[in-house]
Amino acid sequence: MECEGIRFFMSIILVIFLALFLWAVSPVGILFFSSVRILFSKSSSMLKRKLAWIAQIIAFLTWGSIMFLLLVVYIDSVSYKVLNLGGDVLNLAIISGCAFFIVMILVIFVEKMIYCNTKKNENNNSKNNSKKIKSGGIKQKVKRKIKKEIKEIINDKIDKL
Repeated sequence: MECEGIRFFMSIILVIFLALFLWAVSPVGILFFSSVRILFSKSSSMLKRKLAWIAQIIAFLTWGSIMFLLLVVYIDSVSYKVLNLGGDVLNLAIISGCAFFIVMILVIFVEKMIYCNTKKNENNNSKNNSKKIKSGGIKQKVKRKIKKEIKEIINDKIDKL
């Protein structure tokens, strides 16, 4: 008796993961995950990042509209039965849609953490670089003095011409 319950549970989990895969290869998933790829890339420009954020917003709106339609069909199948749709496939679509929403939220949370960490590291690096320039060592002071003298020599030569 217990084995049947475990088999049923495992079959439901397998079907939900297959449905999640279908969500991932749907236009919503492709749009969302292509924008994630751009946002995780360190070499992408600011314009590409902004477009990726817009694409993620569009993916969320599309997901929301699909889920709204699925819920309307579900409510119809429970109470009115006008469309005469429903059953396990509809329940599975709603459950996997909610699971896909959780996946999208988790990915965005990871993106946000990475973005905050990179900004924090950039600020720390810029502060460290400014401190190094201000304090500097003997080597940097000599470099600055040589550069200043070379600039003066070049400016003198240019003035003579």
